[in-house]
Amino acid sequence: NYTPQHHVVADGKIYVTYGDAPRSCVWRYDLINELWEDVSPNDNAPISGISVDNVDNPTWIALSTNGIFWGQSWISGITSWGDDIYRGKISSNGAITWDKRLIGNSLAKYDMSAKFINGEMHWAWDIKIDPFNPNRVFVTAGTGVFTSKKFTEATSLWYHNAQGLEETVTMDVVSKPGGELLYAIGDASGATYSDPTTYGIRFNPHQAVTSSVDYVPTANTLYRVGSERLANGVTSSIM
Repeated sequence: NYTPQHHVVADGKIYVTYGDAPRSCVWRYDLINELWEDVSPNDNAPISGISVDNVDNPTWIALSTNGIFWGQSWISGITSWGDDIYRGKISSNGAITWDKRLIGNSLAKYDMSAKFINGEMHWAWDIKIDPFNPNRVFVTAGTGVFTSKKFTEATSLWYHNAQGLEETVTMDVVSKPGGELLYAIGDASGATYSDPTTYGIRFNPHQAVTSSVDYVPTANTLYRVGSERLANGVTSSIM
């Protein structure tokens, strides 16, 4: 169950992350001495993304989890679910001091001055530190790209870096006669678009996955078909 995900080479050593392991797992291989060493943060989530700030003289290391749904409450009053980030400080002798789970330990805050507010960082498969600025870090997620501009500070600051991009999986489209476009969307319920060039209005009540949508003009009625799992208090089927 130890499935290698990503690796990075720094200071003559290979760092490898593992998913599907029974705990957070990062191993380091010394290319000169031909030795393996477990340098994991010793938490309980599979690890995917990994990055270091400087391949010749690394000081900071970053990890992202993958495919977990821990609570994220870095936006006041909103609790979402998703992945987390680990930050490590590498000493001159190679020892790593980990800050476990930046979001879960309130060591990561969402930048409320960001133009687009979306705190759901899930499916975070990779993370990258800017090699010219260790405070600048990028995380890929199912909802787009998250960026930190204060990664090395005591409390890192993050925002969703996807303004002007709406990432969805469209399952079905219906045009109301003389009216809006109706979209069935995977994982995001679906939406009504009066103007396809702007953000739509999400269907309410929300469904987990809307696989098909139809509209009956004579009855002014919208029908939706979706998944059977419970989401947002709604068991989706036919609505």
